[in-house]
Amino acid sequence: MANPKEQSVGDIGVKVASFEDCWEVFKHRQTELSALSKAFVEETRTAIADVNGKKMVFDGVGYVHADIKKLLSAVGAAFNPQFVANPPPPGAKHKEYSLSVRYPWAQDRVM
Repeated sequence: MANPKEQSVGDIGVKVASFEDCWEVFKHRQTELSALSKAFVEETRTAIADVNGKKMVFDGVGYVHADIKKLLSAVGAAFNPQFVANPPPPGAKHKEYSLSVRYPWAQDRVM
C-alpha cells in the first residue's frame, strides 16, 4: 500500500477539524470507495483506503487528536485505544490499521 501522502488522481482529500466533520464527509462520500481495507494514521492526517487502493484522506485529524479513536471505531479499525495516541515506531511515517466489517457479528439482529 502506498504512503497516504502519495495521493492518486481519484483519491478524495478533505481538510477537517473534528470527528464530526470527518463523519459527515465520510457518510456522504463513502459510496465512492469499495470495501474498506486499511487506515493510515499520521500525526495530523488520516487516510482510509479501500481494497483497490483508492483513499479518502482527512487532513486535520491524526493520532495526536482525541477524535482519532471515534474515527477509527466508526470505520471498523482494529486498534487498542490505550496505544492509539502513541507515535509510529521509529523509521515508520504512519501507523497502519486493518479495517474489518462495519458491525460486529449479529449486532444488527433483534432478539
